[in-house]
Amino acid sequence: MLWIADVGQGALEEINRQPLTQAGANFGWKRFEGDQLFADVPAPGAVSPVHVYGRSAGCSITGGVAYRGSIEALADSYLFGDFCTGVIRGLRHDGQSLVEVADLGIRAGQVVQFGTDHNGDVYAVSLSGEIRRLVASG
Repeated sequence: MLWIADVGQGALEEINRQPLTQAGANFGWKRFEGDQLFADVPAPGAVSPVHVYGRSAGCSITGGVAYRGSIEALADSYLFGDFCTGVIRGLRHDGQSLVEVADLGIRAGQVVQFGTDHNGDVYAVSLSGEIRRLVASG
């Protein structure tokens, strides 16, 4: 699956999920912001995002990675952050619908990038250059 984070126009951030074998999907960009009609012209056949959040949760989504590491609680999650809040969240989708979105309790400053190592561990990079590795608590 391809996970696509999209910075909104002014009110909503979104995440789309698309099988790699289904190229050419219409996500309604320029017509929709998240799941809300933005322009006066509808986008027939547009694929809705699997997750949308507004300004109470952040202001600029930073696309992340599908988690493949050893923390069982994060298995099959898509990890992403928000540039303005530094909050890192995990989203889980069961193939049909959104199952869970969880705040991981991690703040990474102005998060601008995610990466992984050969073990599947995830790293979040902030604008200041700080790098945080996600590890299990406890």
